[in-house]
Amino acid sequence: MNRRTFYTPLFIGSLWLCAVTAYALPITTSYVDNYQGAAPNGYTDVIAASNQTNWFDITGALVTLTDTQLQIDIVTDFMTTGLGSYTNLTKSINNQRPGIGAGDLFLSIGGWDPTGTEANRYSTDSLKQSGTTQWTHALTLDNRWSSTGGTATLVELPTSTNNGYQSNDYSYILTAEDFMSSGIYRHNQAVAVKPNSATPVNTVTATWAPVTTVINGNSKNALRFSVDLMGTDLLGETLGVHWAMTCANDVIEFSLPLASMTIPENRSSTVPEPNSLLLLMSGLVLLWWHLKNQPGSMTAISIQPKKSFNTASISFRSYALRMLTG
Repeated sequence: MNRRTFYTPLFIGSLWLCAVTAYALPITTSYVDNYQGAAPNGYTDVIAASNQTNWFDITGALVTLTDTQLQIDIVTDFMTTGLGSYTNLTKSINNQRPGIGAGDLFLSIGGWDPTGTEANRYSTDSLKQSGTTQWTHALTLDNRWSSTGGTATLVELPTSTNNGYQSNDYSYILTAEDFMSSGIYRHNQAVAVKPNSATPVNTVTATWAPVTTVINGNSKNALRFSVDLMGTDLLGETLGVHWAMTCANDVIEFSLPLASMTIPENRSSTVPEPNSLLLLMSGLVLLWWHLKNQPGSMTAISIQPKKSFNTASISFRSYALRMLTG
């Protein structure tokens, strides 16, 4: 095998790998909590004593989509302050009173459609309100009282026929009433999926954990849900999103337009990975060395990268023809 036969496929192969091996750029959007929901008399957004507001307050959310990986950060101090609190006000579970826990994350493939208006912060909206958002999916937690997080299961909830929760249509969703024995809390808000009442989406892996996230340059405590939506019918949809702790002392809901978070066709969505760049550079060095030993052939090649940088377009001109045929 001569040098020409060996180096030409290596160089072309390195360029091809560089072109096809790439990763998607993350797309991030943030939300401010503007949802109140129906609350007991005398309370509006956060139900808490004045010195415990940060235990339950939800200030917003940060959503990141990287290819098919969806990450939702619920911005709250709850995981470091309110988790496990008020054991005397919670119902016994497995002969224990674990206190207030983290809720499941609810999603609606039909979009977000709360009752009320933005001006009044949807203060009449609740799970049993006729015509409200119908939650079709959820990320259920393996141990909602864990302070370190764990795994989550994406489940598909039974759907109702009237796009609302009437009669027993919501029997597979648990509310704060199912966790609290007494005290003041927000009623009729979805906080968890009833065990064994929904169908797991078996191909999906998901996690949840308390994290420190950054919004507008500021570090914030958050509860992070991370799920790969590959193979699900959630990608490309406008989702409704809902989360609350098991007492629902604060709730966040918002519309998540995943379809608009995709990369436009005229925008570069990929950049070469380090390994691909190494292959490209190796190929260029080998080609330079080979040309160096063939006087007069250096002028026979020109490299013309496309403006999108997604691929490298190389015209070999007369030299390439000679390499491939010779």
